[in-house]
Amino acid sequence: MRAADKRRLTAQGENSLSSLEPSVVGICANMADNPHAFVGDYFYQESRREALDMRQLADRVSWILRNLEQRRSEHRRPPFIFIIRDGLSEGQFAMACKEELEAIRMGCKEYDPSYRPRFLLIVGTKRHFKKFFIENGPRLTDSANLPPGSVIDQQIVRADLTEFYMQPHVPLKGTGKAIEYAVLENGVGITMDELQAFLMSLSYSHQIVNIATSLTAPVYQAHELAKRGKNNFNAFRKFYRDNVPERELPLPSAHGGTPIKIVDYRGVTHLLAYWGNGTTILSHRFTA
Repeated sequence: MRAADKRRLTAQGENSLSSLEPSVVGICANMADNPHAFVGDYFYQESRREALDMRQLADRVSWILRNLEQRRSEHRRPPFIFIIRDGLSEGQFAMACKEELEAIRMGCKEYDPSYRPRFLLIVGTKRHFKKFFIENGPRLTDSANLPPGSVIDQQIVRADLTEFYMQPHVPLKGTGKAIEYAVLENGVGITMDELQAFLMSLSYSHQIVNIATSLTAPVYQAHELAKRGKNNFNAFRKFYRDNVPERELPLPSAHGGTPIKIVDYRGVTHLLAYWGNGTTILSHRFTA
């Protein structure tokens, strides 16, 4: 973006944006032939926006359900859908429950108007400041870390929210950091013991290594998909700069009135995403 355009955006009040290049969202599901394999795709959305693009999210949910029906017809229309969301702060929990979950419901309805699954929505994050050690254990050594498979769900957790900390992995270097999980929607009625065992098992599903990962396999894959989307966009812009889709962002007349050009994130999704506008049926993952 040109310096002059940045100054005009700042005058308009957009001084919190350092870039208007699209953000990338990775999304995956166990929709392949093997129910233990997580495959997916990515899409682009407005820059610096933590909330997901609801229209694109609904479209991807419909695509996932169609993919599942094609690959494993015996598992079509699952009665329960488990959602593991990453990257949200506490202040965005209400947005996830009201807006993102509603977009997912919309995607289910567009797939089949009579389809009404129940949802489990969990948020997992490493963005916290709590670290755990073995009580009265050695200091400044790796052996002071929690043993793999540790779960903390008492005393230090919040009383107004279903919350727990889980460290399934062996820290390879330094102090291990447990994942903080918060349950925002439990329409499934799963118990905490069942949920913790389920998440623990997903941490052993990465398949590239024979040890547990700190993040569950679907979240790990979503990160890798977002990384792939970012790299693909950077390469496309480097070699085909003139072909990057753009759209005009109008500015008020008080700030010049002349629109500026920014990246059309939906156009970029159409060019670079793998889902083929909802027609591609994926069977294998393409990330490590």
